Amino acid sequence: MAPPSFNDLYKPVKDLLTKNYNGSSHKIEIKTKDALTFNPTVEIKGDKTVGTLTCEGEYDPCSWCHLKLKYAVNNGGTVKATVKADKLKNFKGLSVEGVAELDMNTVGKDAYDLKAEHKVKQSTVIVQAVSNSKGQTVDANGVVLTQGMNLGAGVTFDASGKLKTHKFGGQYEVSEKTTIVGNLENFQKLKLGFLADQKQWKFAGEYDCPNVQAPADAKVTVGTECKLEGGNVFKARFDTANTFGASLQHKLNSDLKLVTSLEIDTKKWSSTFGSQLVYEN
Repeated sequence: MAPPSFNDLYKPVKDLLTKNYNGSSHKIEIKTKDALTFNPTVEIKGDKTVGTLTCEGEYDPCSWCHLKLKYAVNNGGTVKATVKADKLKNFKGLSVEGVAELDMNTVGKDAYDLKAEHKVKQSTVIVQAVSNSKGQTVDANGVVLTQGMNLGAGVTFDASGKLKTHKFGGQYEVSEKTTIVGNLENFQKLKLGFLADQKQWKFAGEYDCPNVQAPADAKVTVGTECKLEGGNVFKARFDTANTFGASLQHKLNSDLKLVTSLEIDTKKWSSTFGSQLVYEN
């Protein structure tokens, strides 16, 4: 099995500490899976309401290629199309993906993304070109599996060929149930984390330092997740910025679940409540 991509090295820790925390937004989502998947969503955040309709499917246009297509449109006038080709004959492990995001209301805000990913047993390599209103960049990163560790590195260049960022990362399974991860960007931004999976319970911790020369500005976050009876999931987290959060995923029936979350800033004594209702069939 190929190692994860560079951006996914930190994903297990990030998901436990951030997923199902809705902030102040309230969202309704419907997922229907068939030959085509339809996914309409409505999200309310303050006085702003965003409605999005996503449609995706996949098919085999010929014997040497498999296509995945995804289209999304929202009430803000943005249309996004994604085309991914994989299972390419004579190019084992290679996939190519193109994304076009068009803003129908504003000239010059369109964005384009072209990505090539190559996965084999011991490595994953991605080259990605992005063009948007902020300019053009090319990103290249890779991960290799060696001595039981996933080690990765990546670089990003702007349109003039100037190096914008360089980053290094690693993921190591200390045991079957415990994983540690790390990420260093521009020798300045440092993130370290761990994830412990104890079947019913999961625990995660993160050290996030925006500048290694100013460790006093670092933030430490710890969180937990507990699988309850009936498919329900409880999560809680706390950080050194004195923010506490808790969320509950309640499985109403086999197709419907409700996720609610409460986050409290104990410095400002302010709070945010969010919810998400998901129907999936």
